Amino acid sequence: MTEMNMEKVHKKRKKRVALGLILVLGLCLYVFFTKIYPNLRKVVYAKGDLTESVYELNNPYCGWYEIFGYTLGKRGDKQAAKDIYKLDGGCNLVLVEINLSQFSDMDISEEALKELDGIFSAWSESSAQMIVRFAYDFDGNASETEPKDISQVCSHMKQVIPYMNTYKKCIYICQGLFVGNWGEMHSSSFTNRGDFGTLVSVLSHDLDPSIFMAVRTPEIWRQLATSLTPIEEATAYDGSTMSRLSLFNDGMLGSVTDVGTYDEASSFSKIENFTGKGNRQEEISFQNQLCLYVPNGGEVIINNSYNDIESAVSALSEMRVSYLNMDYDEEVLNKWKKSQYNGENGYTYIGKRLGYRYVLMDSDIYDLSFSTQRANYRITVKNQGFAPAYKKFVPSLVFVKSNTGEKKSVNISGDNRTWYPGEESVLSGTVDLTTYENGYYDVYFYLNNPDTNEEIEFANSSTANENGYYLGQMVITQR
Repeated sequence: MTEMNMEKVHKKRKKRVALGLILVLGLCLYVFFTKIYPNLRKVVYAKGDLTESVYELNNPYCGWYEIFGYTLGKRGDKQAAKDIYKLDGGCNLVLVEINLSQFSDMDISEEALKELDGIFSAWSESSAQMIVRFAYDFDGNASETEPKDISQVCSHMKQVIPYMNTYKKCIYICQGLFVGNWGEMHSSSFTNRGDFGTLVSVLSHDLDPSIFMAVRTPEIWRQLATSLTPIEEATAYDGSTMSRLSLFNDGMLGSVTDVGTYDEASSFSKIENFTGKGNRQEEISFQNQLCLYVPNGGEVIINNSYNDIESAVSALSEMRVSYLNMDYDEEVLNKWKKSQYNGENGYTYIGKRLGYRYVLMDSDIYDLSFSTQRANYRITVKNQGFAPAYKKFVPSLVFVKSNTGEKKSVNISGDNRTWYPGEESVLSGTVDLTTYENGYYDVYFYLNNPDTNEEIEFANSSTANENGYYLGQMVITQR
């Protein structure tokens, strides 16, 4: 090949290489501008005002409760239909007491069971959740009015459980095991460990797992658990009997022993075969652990130094109390109303903290990923109440496009049952922003109660709207 021809071949090769490079560059530019450049975005987030409020909240499963009693067989359903209009507007709980004394020697009649259904139906139309207590006595004479054989009590349990299950979204706790004066599990023929075991077995077997049960003392709880140790987080909410068995104390703060709930002179070291009571501090410490996972409530009684405001706040907090009778003991409640605690009225201070009281403390959205278009979020919540919430709520982030009002709601991870009193809890994860256009978004936090489809209130000064509580503003822009 001549030198001239060689030069022509080299020129053609250079042209082909140049053309190839141009094509590759063009392809790269096409990929960059059509595939990569649109994803080269960033998130800028400005946190909103999360000032804590001093307002009273209106949340389910905690706070003050009122009592309404009905004797089955005396048309309690008609009375219940009237009673729902008597409910104090500040109550989110009602203790519905059902007296079964008319049927102490027989099964409950079909007519009376329809009456029971009517009572539950009426209260399901109210704004309050029900705590239900069945008993054979409203006057402190259970030994005279209860069935003579425990099998009749068991039969009654089996008859009424289906009605409780029907209204499981409205019934929070079944309180007591049907026996004892006022249904308080004492002064009865059926108060030994074996009887309690029989009764709780029948009740827990068919009662819907979403409904808590409650026994009168920590001693009874330990007898039924055959353990001196409370349940732990690993077994909480697993559906077992003990994970659903809570406490109620109608002698709360009434004396050094809470009127026989504890034993002043004894201790845990003296307990044999799980039968026996500890002293006040031991039993309060026991409740402090157990009631991280199951509710605790009742009524305060007998004006004495143990329910002076300083002592009361300390004990209610340590026992993790989430509900109290708003009418009894009036003398104690009036003492609180005349007291001051941390610059607040004592009664108001306690009422705000019965149960859970959530505060949004901090929030952030950051680091939008190029490859996945997912941004990180972090939200900090503090529980300022005496107790956790024992029902699981559904948290979500709501993004509202500022210029159009278009709304996107995203469920996020987090179990509010582990937002323990006095602690800050962090919800973190990622949210997919692939379908979000560039622009400004108002960001809200929404916590939903799935049983009532209502929003859970937070103790933040910003007012919630239908989107939830305002966290801040997110801006998505090109890099």
